[in-house]
Amino acid sequence: MFAFKWLQKNKQNNSLSECGDPELRIENGNSQPNNQVKLPYFESCDLGLLKEIINEIDPKYFSSNIDCGRFEIHNILGQDYRDGKVIGDRVKVLEKQSVAVCRHLSHLILERQPHYQREFNNVMLLREMNGDAYEQCIGARKSLDNLLKSIVEPHALVIRNHKRRLRLKLVLEVLKRIRTLQNNVTTLYKLIKENRFCEAISLHRQSCQVTEDFKPYGCVESLQHCLRSANLKIDDALDAVLARSCENFDPVQYSMIQKAFARLGSTMTTVAQLQLHYTKTIHTCAASAVANFVEGSSATESGNSVEFEHLCEAISVVCRHRRCDGEFANVYSALPCSNAVVERVKLPRFPKRQIVHC
Repeated sequence: MFAFKWLQKNKQNNSLSECGDPELRIENGNSQPNNQVKLPYFESCDLGLLKEIINEIDPKYFSSNIDCGRFEIHNILGQDYRDGKVIGDRVKVLEKQSVAVCRHLSHLILERQPHYQREFNNVMLLREMNGDAYEQCIGARKSLDNLLKSIVEPHALVIRNHKRRLRLKLVLEVLKRIRTLQNNVTTLYKLIKENRFCEAISLHRQSCQVTEDFKPYGCVESLQHCLRSANLKIDDALDAVLARSCENFDPVQYSMIQKAFARLGSTMTTVAQLQLHYTKTIHTCAASAVANFVEGSSATESGNSVEFEHLCEAISVVCRHRRCDGEFANVYSALPCSNAVVERVKLPRFPKRQIVHC
């Protein structure tokens, strides 16, 4: 331990610290030594001698994680670490090797000075270029900020307003079509009331197709309910017109009803309903005519509530022989189902099992 402390103290006070290590400073683009290095062991720079001394250095000293003092005491000095002369000689050898390394390092630095100078100039040039690029970036960012405030933001506002206008226009168009559907429902009931069934059926189908496109809207559900009610009302109105045509037959109106049922796709239903209404009307007229010949004060009530066979049985025998033929002929001529009417209607002839009895 004494030798180790003495070695450190000797290193601090050696002659090498007086002359100092060679340092370089850069002045006007040229590297110059900071102080003159006085090498007591070498009067001239002999590269061969320097390399020979450097080769004698243990390679372990060039490692970055070595403890030089501990390594020197334990491995080099060994049992002689208490001998002052041996320690002094070893210190001189180490100083000589240190001076050789410093001299060789200075020589390498001076030898490669042009390369260092060129790299240094490149670094300075790169620094200037980076400074210019930094200034350009700052200017470009300021220009972009000004552009954003002057052009981009107003254009973005215009685009946003345009999109909002398109959405509002679409909503107004939808509301307009829904309002048209509501008006169509009112027009539909008006057409049914005026017995313009073909136009009513066309308008009803068109409105039903349009409502399919607006199912997500809550107000369309009530419109669909109104259209279903209008469809039932069309059927009821057609049936009522058929019933009235039995007593007041109009060929033009009957032709219109046939076209309406053709658009509905129920032509055979028209014939069946017409046959049913004619049968009922004939039965009602015949019962009313027979009820006039029934004796009793409740003849009219009997004609409405009693079956036709019982009414016929209630007629007196004299009336049967004298007046039945003339009266029934008048009744038949008064019915709308005369020969001329039958020729116009051109009802199909059904088998007996299909005739409906009231």
